[in-house]
Amino acid sequence: MPVAQEMELGYLLVLAGRAVQGASEQAAAGMAISATDLNALYEVSVHGPVLAGTFAQLLGLQQSSITAVADRLEGAGLVQRRRDEHDRRRVWLSITEHGRCTLAQAALTVDAHVAEVFAGLSPGARTALRALLAELVGPWLQQRLPPGAEPGGPGASLPVTSTAG
Repeated sequence: MPVAQEMELGYLLVLAGRAVQGASEQAAAGMAISATDLNALYEVSVHGPVLAGTFAQLLGLQQSSITAVADRLEGAGLVQRRRDEHDRRRVWLSITEHGRCTLAQAALTVDAHVAEVFAGLSPGARTALRALLAELVGPWLQQRLPPGAEPGGPGASLPVTSTAG
């Protein structure tokens, strides 16, 4: 069995993502929401209001699949949909106050789990890792977000993974 230092960088990132994803799964298990929907809600909080097509790209879902996710989130009162004023074919999603409260509740579990995942890193190493990942992910986000949108958007300060860095 190879040691982690010998593994490919991409594979290490996948494993790290799975470890962090476990935080969402634990939080969702104690709430009336799936891990998929909790992650989707977080995406809306970070990047919203967001176009449904952009939302699908951020989640890695097909455009046709995003309707069911949006239906569940809207049905639970976690997001609201509205038609674009200038192009009625476009739909915007934004988080509701109930959605913010749900994320705040989930953050209690998520933050504790993520802190465990990164416990072996010094504060300096966490800061360096965050900077490297932001450098890596920034261009990917810019390709998916509408022109003029900033990665992180208006909800980026929500505390869902705040203790990780």
